[in-house]
Amino acid sequence: MIGIYAIYRNSDDICVYVGQSKNIQSRIWMHFNGFSHIKIKQDDYYWRVIEEHNIDDKQYRLDREEYWIDKLQPVYNKHKTGRIFFSNEARKRMGEANKGKCKSVETCKKMSESHKGKHHSNETRKKISESKKGKINVVCSFKGKHHSNETRKRISESQKGKCKSVETRKRMSESKKGKHWKIVNNKRVWY
Repeated sequence: MIGIYAIYRNSDDICVYVGQSKNIQSRIWMHFNGFSHIKIKQDDYYWRVIEEHNIDDKQYRLDREEYWIDKLQPVYNKHKTGRIFFSNEARKRMGEANKGKCKSVETCKKMSESHKGKHHSNETRKKISESKKGKINVVCSFKGKHHSNETRKRISESQKGKCKSVETRKRMSESKKGKHWKIVNNKRVWY
């Protein structure tokens, strides 16, 4: 069945999600069985078809979905043209549900691949720059600080017996060429 569907909460009959699909039954099954970005329990929610179509035209479905989203104001999707924006309430619940969960190596690789070749516009880069002004850079937040003797000893013990590859040793050597060091307060300082 092709068309638009809505999912409602049993407890208060509030519309929580409006979606479109060329196979509504399959899409609903995905929601109720955890194979969708909107994962819901079948006991707590019900669904119904709000508009059925005879033709398979995705743009038409997106336009109609947008119409129903504007009309029903669902909790989980506040979007235009098929792009999802979650309400603050939904974001908070999802954040709590995902706390402590780590992404798999495979997921990280997929995310990395999907971002390759993409660049921020100059306007976006300026906004990012402005948002970071006055904040401590995590990369160099240890700058000017020193490890305690106990920490230095633990680091030293953890590195004993580990051999660096020939390439790593060569890179380390190359990075220090032309630099000099001196002893200051019983510490080697490069300059």
